[in-house]
Amino acid sequence: MSSYDAVREALPALAVLLTSDSPELRAETANLFAWFPESVMALAETPEATTLRAVEAMLVGLADCTGVERYYDRYYTAHRLFTLVFPGKPAEAPQSFGDLSDVQQRVVRFIADQDADGWPAGGMDALRRWKVPTGHSDLRAYVGGVQAG
Repeated sequence: MSSYDAVREALPALAVLLTSDSPELRAETANLFAWFPESVMALAETPEATTLRAVEAMLVGLADCTGVERYYDRYYTAHRLFTLVFPGKPAEAPQSFGDLSDVQQRVVRFIADQDADGWPAGGMDALRRWKVPTGHSDLRAYVGGVQAG
């Protein structure tokens, strides 16, 4: 078995580290997950999947997926993460940014903060189902002109 396969098999057990009290451990774990686009599937199968800390850590990993060479990783990771955070179609669409959960707000802020090179196109269909704007300027206005953070 190769090292890559061994690490990939351990990812579900490592997902709990995304909720650690240590920001460094969360960031390093997210960076590890970012090397495995399929890791979002492993994370999706854990109870920690949609906690704010886990989502923050996955967004760190997603932010590292930049450049043309990482386009497909960025697309796939964004699609799986956004689908987890914005599942299905809501019974009632949120009327404003404030109607979203803390986790959903964090994901929307992350997207709004991205420049053209880091724009995570994957998963925008999940936001559309929730009636969240998906155009860059519209999304920034929706969150109130957020700054990187």
